Amino acid sequence: LQSVQKHFDIPIVCIGKLNVGGTGKTPTTISAAQFLIEKGYDVHIVSRGYGGTVKGPLLINDKEYSANEVGDEALMLSAFAPTWVADKRSAGIKNAISEGAEIILLDDGFQDPSFYKDLSILTVNAKKGFGNKRCIPAGPLRETISSATKKSSCIFFYGKKGRTRFNEDSSTMC
Repeated sequence: LQSVQKHFDIPIVCIGKLNVGGTGKTPTTISAAQFLIEKGYDVHIVSRGYGGTVKGPLLINDKEYSANEVGDEALMLSAFAPTWVADKRSAGIKNAISEGAEIILLDDGFQDPSFYKDLSILTVNAKKGFGNKRCIPAGPLRETISSATKKSSCIFFYGKKGRTRFNEDSSTMC
């Protein structure tokens, strides 16, 4: 049985990753937020608050909360746009909408199938690429390259180009 995806009345933009570790997801989220804010949109960010103790949904700010409470990424993001920490992303999205959000940026959530994403941006570290192209625990991937590329609207290679090569023929190695 497939679960029904929750749809929201405003655009949901997911900026996610396939690899564990740094891929440029958070700096990409910050850049997207700044761009959209400059265009006049009321942008809110929703994060799970990885590494923090708060379950939320809670609107945070970098003056009131610590990284131990809300996670270092969420704390950093809150300096650029209203940021919600929510263990259940849908609850964070609902709260952001009730506070006037016109666009939601999800900092991660690429592998969360519970709600519809209007745009899914997959960030990849340009130097590290997809590692050995194998899934955890044999490699750094959260899912196969093939399944991730089917779900993504675009792939953004972050940083200086290394030896990253995208070859869909080798994308089923997990």
